[in-house]
Amino acid sequence: FVAITIILACIDSFYFGRPVFTPFRNALFNASPSRLEQFGLHYRCTHVLFNLPFLFGPHVLYAACRALTLNKHTKVHVLTACIITALVALSIAPHQEPRFLLPSAVFIFGLAGSWWRRQKLWIIILTCLFNISI
Repeated sequence: FVAITIILACIDSFYFGRPVFTPFRNALFNASPSRLEQFGLHYRCTHVLFNLPFLFGPHVLYAACRALTLNKHTKVHVLTACIITALVALSIAPHQEPRFLLPSAVFIFGLAGSWWRRQKLWIIILTCLFNISI
């Protein structure tokens, strides 16, 4: 993790022509309420209540169903932990945009996929209707 972080910091620094450490810049940006007001402040639960359903629709429900079933598979626990960790970390900042959740799509679809395959036709129709409506 540390090696990748150093490599990415070097790439960013080379690209911008000056030393850049993106996580530090992100923390500085989110520490200034006056700066965040320019882009809009949101409730801490915005990602969970609005952004997740908007981006992933019924897949959020499928992932939740899969995560809540009593399961001994380590994969389910790891994917669930990744989703929850990302949500908690991203919900700390008062400025929340749906695009911030896009990296968690891999985990949500990975968790929902195995549950989705075993379902009835109406679940598939619901998913298709949601995707068409967007």
